[in-house]
Amino acid sequence: MGAFLARILSWLASAFGIQLSASVAQFVANRVVLYTLFVVILPVILNNLLVTLYQEIMTIVSNKVTGSGFQPMTASLSGCTGYLAGLLNIPECFSMLLSASAFRVALKFIPFIRL
Repeated sequence: MGAFLARILSWLASAFGIQLSASVAQFVANRVVLYTLFVVILPVILNNLLVTLYQEIMTIVSNKVTGSGFQPMTASLSGCTGYLAGLLNIPECFSMLLSASAFRVALKFIPFIRL
C-alpha cells in the first residue's frame, strides 16, 4: 500500500510541478511582451503621433500667418554689421539674456520660491 500511495503522490506532485512551471512560463512571457510594448513600441508610436500633431498645427498656423499679411521680424547680421557684432560678442550676450529670462520663468513655476 505504501508504494502505491508513493506513486500516486509522486504523480500528483509531477502534475502540479508541470502546471506550476507552465503558469510561470506564461507569466514570464506575458511580462516580456508587456515590457517590449511599453519600452520599445509605445514611445515610438507616441513620438510619431506627437510629431504629426505638431507638424499639422505648425502648417495651419503658418497658413494663417502668411494669409494675414504678417511679416516676421528677424535680425540678420551680415557683412560689416555681422563682423562688428561678432567682435562685440552681441550674439553671446543675447543668448545669455534669453537663457536668464527662460531660467527665471522656469523658477516661477516652482512653488514656494520667491523671486
